Amino acid sequence: MDCRITLLVFPILFFCHGADAWSITCYSCTNDPHLHGSAQYDADCGEPNYDGYYGTSAPTDQFKRGCATIIYDNGYIWRGWATDTEVAGEVCQHTDWQGSGLQCWCMEDKCNAHLCDECFDTTTTTVATTTTTTTQQPPSKGLSCYSCVDCPTVDESTTVVFDEDFLTCVTIMTCPETVVRSGGLDAYPDGECYVNDGTILFCHCTTSLCNRGASADMDGSTLFNGTLQQK
Repeated sequence: MDCRITLLVFPILFFCHGADAWSITCYSCTNDPHLHGSAQYDADCGEPNYDGYYGTSAPTDQFKRGCATIIYDNGYIWRGWATDTEVAGEVCQHTDWQGSGLQCWCMEDKCNAHLCDECFDTTTTTVATTTTTTTQQPPSKGLSCYSCVDCPTVDESTTVVFDEDFLTCVTIMTCPETVVRSGGLDAYPDGECYVNDGTILFCHCTTSLCNRGASADMDGSTLFNGTLQQK
């Protein structure tokens, strides 16, 4: 009798364990040469529709439950996997892993080819558009910044996000001339511009909605109130 119980219970336990395991294929790269070992270095990792290095997780790896993209405040991009804890949270979330940045995740094979477009398209906090000249005054701490992807110009319909932690508003230009606008959590002098890895240009400013202008030509010949530095 005891032998029969053992034979019946074992397959049930094995089946339940197998049902909780899966694998996912995600793009895995970074254009930051300083993130050694975290992902495959690829200068093209910041392309809006990346199609390069990828890998497949082991079915039982709890640290690789979804695909993720991180846009760091310094402009570098990382692509890889999201943990089971991260996929239990918001799709767009702040991260301090390997530096401060914005992380987004998804649950389909190779779904992290983008640059977190869904995070910039959300309308969490916006400035009201009216015909009057009055505007809502934000708290003394933080900034309101334009937040959009592939937006060479801004107008009254462009999303504006306020965050108490924003220290700068940022304009980012990637090759070929894709403009991204967001808030930044790191402190920079007003008007400072710099190029990372020779491919991505960043310009920081320190007043609300100051990231409305074109940032620069990639050769640094046209800047808006800034000084170009090579990083």
